[in-house]
Amino acid sequence: MSRTATKPIATDRLPQGQAVSASAASPYEQRFAARVGAGHAISFGFGRTAIAVALGPDGIGQAGGGDVVCSALTCRVVPLAIISAGRAPAFAEIDARSLNLDPISLAGRWPDATRAVLFQHTYGQSAGLEQVADLARSRRVPLLEDRAQTFPAPGLPLRGVAAIYSNNLLKPLPAGSGAMLVTDDDGFAARMRAARDRLPVLGWAGDARLALEQAIQDRWLTSRRYWALYDWHRRWERRRPDGREAMLEREIRASAVRISPRQEARGLAWLERAARIADVRSWAVERYRKEFGGDLRGPLYYFPLRAANKPGLIAEARRRRIEIVAWPIRFPIYPVEAAAELPTLGYDPGRCPIAERVAETLVGLPTTAGDDLAELERVIELVKSAGGGSGEVP
Repeated sequence: MSRTATKPIATDRLPQGQAVSASAASPYEQRFAARVGAGHAISFGFGRTAIAVALGPDGIGQAGGGDVVCSALTCRVVPLAIISAGRAPAFAEIDARSLNLDPISLAGRWPDATRAVLFQHTYGQSAGLEQVADLARSRRVPLLEDRAQTFPAPGLPLRGVAAIYSNNLLKPLPAGSGAMLVTDDDGFAARMRAARDRLPVLGWAGDARLALEQAIQDRWLTSRRYWALYDWHRRWERRRPDGREAMLEREIRASAVRISPRQEARGLAWLERAARIADVRSWAVERYRKEFGGDLRGPLYYFPLRAANKPGLIAEARRRRIEIVAWPIRFPIYPVEAAAELPTLGYDPGRCPIAERVAETLVGLPTTAGDDLAELERVIELVKSAGGGSGEVP
């Protein structure tokens, strides 16, 4: 991949080590910081924007480019956010059980140009975080935690400079209220808040679109309609321009906004429901664990399962109209379906064979099914009858 710098989201670099002008924390930010036990929370329109700003000129790591170590099993917007910050993604191998960065592999294949490490909590799991944090500290490289798939619950202390949560639709706390960057570093928080304040507020059109999407999710999107929406999304993705600049503009720069007052209000309202949602997701994880094994706990985003016959399991789920998560579809970077797109994102096929093998078998069982016992049992019966379980449950 070309290492040519691209225009970062945040412009007019802020002075480090000096006082910066920034807005005060909103009630939503204050409540969120208190919930996860962080000193500061700064809201952004999307988690990808928070990652790009945190890795940009005002953020962590040395200035002037360099590599950002990240998981090879991830969403396309993660390498795009890294690239938009003027850096290059250095994809690292995962542990097949935790689905997170493998600290042993990373120690043996540490990129010389590493300027930061991005630790992704895949499906909300944190296994490997302590070891990767220790490794980064020993190399004197800052760590940023990607908690976009992590439920905002107490009890997970920061090991990096900051962590990114996502509260948009179809995320662990689906509030439609953007993302949060949390940190205990006062100076870093001030720089991030000042950089965020220079972004435009989500306009009325974007706010109306989010309201419509929320209404569709609340009133129309059920597990029995899941596959219709899934197929529509895949068809739409195939029609969109797939060059790097087109993706950067569409998925990163166009999304660089502040959340609206409506999103603030929704975020506060959803935080009131967070404890119950966490209980529902935790209960579903426990039910799946008792059925399929493993030692997972807590309010996970999805329950990961390695399917012996992933295509067959997906086909049967589609036939019965039962929701399971098929991504990654073919390659470890979701939603990529064409090998030619991988180098555009900085990934060379064959670089991380474990991640590639996992991508061919991994499915996610919905933890929201804990709120519908009949649906949860339908998911379990599907997996058992379709022979989906391979015995490899993280």
